[in-house]
Amino acid sequence: KCRRQVGWQGGRAAGRGSRSSAMRCGWQGRVSAVAAAQPGVVAPSLAPKLLPPELPLNRSERLRVAGVAVATGFLAGHRRRQLERRRSAKPCESRRASAEGTSTASAGVATKDPPVWVVNLDRSKERWQKVTEALSKQGVQCERFSATDGRQLSVKELHATTTRSARYLCTKGMIGCALSHRRVWQRVVDESLPAVVCFEDDVEVYPNFHDRLQTLLEELPEDWDVCLLGYVGCIHVDVEPWYMKLYSIWVGGGRPSPGKTRRISPNVFVPHRPAGTHAYMISQRGAQRLLDRIPLAQYHVDLTAWALKDLRLYAAADPLATQSFGSDSTVSKGGTPVTTRFLSWIVNMTGISDMVRKGGIPNLHWAWTTAMFAIPVPFTPRRIPVEAGPTVSLFLITVLIHIIMRAPRLLAVDLVVMFLVTNVIRYMSGTFSKAYFGAVAIACCSLLWL
Repeated sequence: KCRRQVGWQGGRAAGRGSRSSAMRCGWQGRVSAVAAAQPGVVAPSLAPKLLPPELPLNRSERLRVAGVAVATGFLAGHRRRQLERRRSAKPCESRRASAEGTSTASAGVATKDPPVWVVNLDRSKERWQKVTEALSKQGVQCERFSATDGRQLSVKELHATTTRSARYLCTKGMIGCALSHRRVWQRVVDESLPAVVCFEDDVEVYPNFHDRLQTLLEELPEDWDVCLLGYVGCIHVDVEPWYMKLYSIWVGGGRPSPGKTRRISPNVFVPHRPAGTHAYMISQRGAQRLLDRIPLAQYHVDLTAWALKDLRLYAAADPLATQSFGSDSTVSKGGTPVTTRFLSWIVNMTGISDMVRKGGIPNLHWAWTTAMFAIPVPFTPRRIPVEAGPTVSLFLITVLIHIIMRAPRLLAVDLVVMFLVTNVIRYMSGTFSKAYFGAVAIACCSLLWL
């Protein structure tokens, strides 16, 4: 009755003044009426102006308001990405025309037979012998490039070559890998080499490598910086499916498509969010650009380098090489973790293992042991690596349990933990987004509010 009376008073105010003033009068009256009927529930001066007048809100109304807030954040981010895509559409079209119209588009940028370097640690002699035998069978002549061993770096060298966050949150293998590739780029610039093919010592080259490489050199645009010869991640050559985009949401740094499809020629495409430095070709201009943009080692070198917006990154539509996913990586710890036996079932049951295989990783063991970052142990130089496999598996198990329990607040706690993990990855790889941070933060807070 009180609300109806206040609404009638607001209607009378409309006859005396403007319509907006009447609406304000009616709204303030409604808030005051509720405060009078339920003391302590709401303060009229603190009442949000965008909330519905039926206060206090029940659960469905809270969920509706939270949904509107989350949708607004995502729509703002989507609008921003659309504007970026429109700005980059014209340059991409010109690159496509130059790639399709001339067969010598890369003349003066890449030599006919670029040198092949294999990054290899001095202590990994077996790997060097194995990769040289495999490359010689394919008729590929290579040169050994001595890698930086992160374990041998002194404290002074770490402070001079890494960021503060990398010293605390990266493993020695991650730092050594990033510094090794940065030395590759520096040598390309110092020796003024038009282009270089860079392999890691766990690479596996596909047959007919030399002829296919020449085809790529003919089809690459004039302004190319890096061409990936092997890759993993969100790497569909035409239009990436939704589950591949989950990876780009996880690490950030996705690239817009140059058109309806990602191909710019029959054998070259623009990858959405690739990963992997086991096989790529880099030009002198691209090496200089990476040296300028990445002065220090800060995270996994592939997630950092391939996320640069101004890097003209392309990839071979049909990969020329892959990685030996069955062997242990020098960046992460070796062996089979104990957690594989107890937690891998949830990854297989939810279908994530199939998605990982479609993303170019046939062996789940390699992805399981990949370190996302490392947690420093106080007062010691030790680091506890946080691998991707156990983290994702524990997250899926807890989410499943809390959905069965119908516990939205516990589910919100799970999302908050994963939200912190993804933002640590984005911050260290240089892909931190305020829009993503705000949208996910609002969603987590809304679930906690419920």
